[in-house]
This record gives sequence, C-alpha cells and structure tokens, in this order.
Amino acid sequence: GSIFSGFFGRSLGTKGSQLITSSSIIVTTLLALLAFIEVGYNNIPVTIDLIRWIDSESLNVYWGFYYDSLTVSMLIPVLIVSSLVHIYSIGYMSHDPHNQRFFSYLSLFTFMMIILVTANNYLLMFLGWEGVGVCSYLLINFWFTRIAANQSSISAFLTNRVGDCFLMIGMFIIIWSFGNINYSTIFSLAPYLNSNIITLIGICLLIGAMAKSSQIGLHVWLPQAMEGPTPVSALIHAATMVTAGVYLLMRSSPLIEYSSTVLLLCLWVGGITTIFSSIIGLFQQDIKKVIAYSTMSQLAQEYTIHSSIFRHQTICVEVIYNIINSQITKARDYLYNHYNVKFYNSSTIIRLYQNNLSVSIRWKFNIISKLVGISEAIRLILIFIKLNLFNLISKISIFKKQVTVSKVNIYKSSSRLKNSYNLILYRNLHTNVNTNNLIYKNNNPEDIHFKEWLAGLIDGDGYFLLSKNGYNSCEITMDARDKKALYLIKHKYGGSIKPISNAYAFKYKLRNKAGLIKLINDINGLIRNPTRLLQMNKLCIKFNITLKYSDKRVD
Repeated sequence: GSIFSGFFGRSLGTKGSQLITSSSIIVTTLLALLAFIEVGYNNIPVTIDLIRWIDSESLNVYWGFYYDSLTVSMLIPVLIVSSLVHIYSIGYMSHDPHNQRFFSYLSLFTFMMIILVTANNYLLMFLGWEGVGVCSYLLINFWFTRIAANQSSISAFLTNRVGDCFLMIGMFIIIWSFGNINYSTIFSLAPYLNSNIITLIGICLLIGAMAKSSQIGLHVWLPQAMEGPTPVSALIHAATMVTAGVYLLMRSSPLIEYSSTVLLLCLWVGGITTIFSSIIGLFQQDIKKVIAYSTMSQLAQEYTIHSSIFRHQTICVEVIYNIINSQITKARDYLYNHYNVKFYNSSTIIRLYQNNLSVSIRWKFNIISKLVGISEAIRLILIFIKLNLFNLISKISIFKKQVTVSKVNIYKSSSRLKNSYNLILYRNLHTNVNTNNLIYKNNNPEDIHFKEWLAGLIDGDGYFLLSKNGYNSCEITMDARDKKALYLIKHKYGGSIKPISNAYAFKYKLRNKAGLIKLINDINGLIRNPTRLLQMNKLCIKFNITLKYSDKRVD
C-alpha cells in the first residue's frame, strides 16, 4: 500500500490511495488475528526463514521472522490501532492536498513496526527500529512549511539517534560475544556468558529503549513532537512507536535477566520517570502535552513492573495488558482531543474550562483535579518504594538460599566421547537436596570423575600448544550439543568459547597461565595419548611441573 500510494499516487488519485492503504492494513490485521489464534491460543511458535541476508565466515544472518506469544500479542494492538487511525485519517485529511504522501508514510510506518516486532534476529529488528524512526521524522514534519514542525522533527530524530548509537554498540558486543545475532542462539547461550558482558549489553539496550520510549534524560522529544497531524500523534507517540522500547526489553528479557544491575537500573529509570512525568503533567496547560506526559508515565510504569522480575508469567501478562490498554487509550485520547480543539478553538485546559463550567464549579474542578493528580503521584511513589523493597528482599533471600543450599552435581555418561569417560553436567538447583549420597569413602566424585573425563576429552578432541612466540594455550573442540560441558570447563579454569563458522561446533581456548597450571595439575597422570603427552611435556618443562604417566596408553 505504501509503494502504490507513494509512487503511483497521482494515477490512483486521493480515493484510490486511501482505499489501497487502508484495505491493506485491514487485511493484515485479519491475518494477525488468525496468527494470534494459531500461535497464541494453541501455543505453536512459528519460524520463517526467507532468504540469506549476510553470508560470511564469521556471521550468517537470514531474513527471517519469528512468531511466538509475545510477537502476536504485540501485533494485535499495533495493527488494530493502525487500522483505526487509517480510517480516521480519511476524513481528517480530506482537505489536505498531499493525501497520497501522507498515507504512504503512514503505511510505511506500520510496515516497519511489523518488521520490528516479528524479526527473529537483532539486525532485522534494528532495520525496523530505524525505519520507524525515519517514518516518525517524515510524519512529524509532514507540514514542512511550519517552523515548529521542522524543529520538533529534528529534535525527535536527533534524540533517537543517541539511543540508536547505544543499541548498535550493544549489537556489536553481542556479535563479538556470541558470534551470532539470532534470538534463539543468544538466549540459549546467555546463562553461560560472563555477567559483566551481559551487564554491558543490557545497559546499551536499555539506553536505546529509553530514547524510543521517551524516558527521563531522553524524554525531550515526545512533548515537542505534537506538531504533526493528529493521526500521527495518535499512531506514533501514543500507540506504537513509543512501545517499541518496552518490546525490545521484553524480547531481550532472557538475556537481561542474568544481570541484576540492568534490572535495578531499569527499575530506577521507570520509577524516576513515573514520578517526574506525573508531577510535570500537573502543571501543563496544553492538552497534547498533558497526554504526552501521561504516555511517559504509563511507559515508565511498564519499565518498573517488568524490571522487578522479568520471566514471571504473571508479570509478563500484566505488562502486555498494560501496553495494550495504553495504546488504545492514548490513541483514543488524541483522536477525541481533535474535536475538542476544533469545537472550542483552543487547545488549553483553562479555555475549555471557561467555555464549559461556571466559576465556582471551575474552581472546584481545578482543586479536585490537582488533588487527584497529587494523590496519583504519591501512589506511584509508594509503588516505586514497594518495588525497591521487593527487589532488595528478593536479592537477600536468593543470596541466603544460595549460601544454605549445596550444589548438586548430576553425572551422566556421554556416548559421544571416544574413551567413554563420564561426562559431568553440573546444574545449580535451588532446592533442598541431600548430597550425602554423592560422596563415597570420603572422596569427592567431582574431582575424580571430572579430571578423568577432562583428560579423555583432551586425548581425543583437544591439544596443547606452545608457539614460537611463547604463547601457551589449550584448545578443545566439541559438538554444539555438548556446549554446556565447555562452559563448565570455562567456569573452572577460565578461557573463552567461540562458535566455529560453518560447523555445528564450539571451540574452547585457554591461554591464562594460572588456568593452564591448574588444568595440567588436575589431569597430570591421566593423559594416555602419546601426542598429547609430548605436547603437555613442553608446558610442564616451562612451568616446572613433573610430568606423570598413566598406567594405560592409547596408541
């Protein structure tokens, strides 16, 4: 619809452009409802990979889409509000000479928002992210002959570029850490990544979301971005674009939840923005600015809610319900506000009071409204304090639980290893399990079986290296299905893990001197492969370690 209206608008005419763009959005909405029934109600996620977008040795990216419960839950309000705004715009823009251009921009914005929500990787999501930013600039500056519209569009564009810069930095860190940008790969490997890297990624994503959702510090563009047509304000700044930041955090919650620092920052940002926007909104006289600050407060509450506990199902449902309620309510307020302004020829609250209420009733209404606003701010402050206390109590209880509860080591055999050594899979279970049965004859099975398994793994799929430059390393290659075992080794000795391009495998590399010495001491006397013994002997000579030999050898 956007292409036809933009490039063939003169041939189609005003009515043709309105019909094509509106009908295409309505059909898309009906298809989204079917997807909601299939994916959301029946709980059947769907992944669609269309074409390969980037193909290189280090990075492969597909133009793909992922439909799960979160995707379809966001698509429904976005498309319903967009359809209603398109229908409303037919009458609102009937006297404007540039109908084709307006409907082209409006449909293009909806298309970019759909890409943002349905993407299955961060790069495709970033394409939609930038697309809605560009479309917002074009729509705010639709009446480009107005100076206020030019200033507002530039302010919105530059403020969002700050958040986009940090979002790009976060994407680069993700590529450097995971070697991939697909949601499924990143979220499956997130528990085994260094917490400091997760914190850095989370902070970058949070700043990007703050700019898009107009949170404190990057909020200046939203109250000023009301210079475009009323349908633009209803669609972009109350219904869809501002919720993109919340969607980014909800989509990234399987990664962000492993960093308590990011969750705490999100809590503080949401709480401070809620209080700030509520108080500032009390003293605004322009109706559009009051609705804008109300939108900021609503989004900040969503930040505060799902920062307390990300993956809790009840909290996720509450956040989605809050988003849907906010989108529909704010869009209705903007569209209804147009009739008030047109009828009373003013957009200020005081003028509306003067035209409708007597003096005594007007003063009573003012006093009651101020008291209601102040009580709302106090209520939000109390909610913020309660959530802070809840977060603090949760951390204390989790800390005590981790101290009192022992780690349970679950040992399973792996048929993939050549020497049939026991593969140990550690899982930290936050339950009271008796671990006395795992100890035999005062020997710790963790030390015995882990060392034997590690020695057999190095015999078959690893090697020691002493380069001419003096760099020492131990490298192990394993099937991707056993990646958890590599992360167990990394947790004990340090090192790094990277996926091997064009192969379903991972490579572990250890170059730290202290980690190498600890590893050699643990497996000394257990290595049986003569080649590995020769490699290990060079490191033993360098580190002044006496090499021990096993009773059995592998030819």
